[in-house]
Amino acid sequence: MPDNINKKALLSIDLDVKSLNQQAAEAKTKVRDLADQLKILKITGKENTAEFISLQGQMKAYQQTVNQAVQVNKQLQVSESAAAGGNEQLKASLALVT
Repeated sequence: MPDNINKKALLSIDLDVKSLNQQAAEAKTKVRDLADQLKILKITGKENTAEFISLQGQMKAYQQTVNQAVQVNKQLQVSESAAAGGNEQLKASLALVT
């Protein structure tokens, strides 16, 4: 029974990572779109307008989402590496016992 619980937990983590990566990709696209809009406003001399400031704030928020996703992915990679090392140690210990 505990094996099934662990498998379900791993599956939900995988689904959360997939969702996180999708959100990060969408946020990257938004950042690019907003950057393009800001360039146009800058070229037309509308840097100090409410629209420019609003778009700038939106872009920063989306960029923060991207940065957070990158950090979470780095942490997951470290965790996966540690888990893989633990599995290898367990296999080695079991090989000695059997």
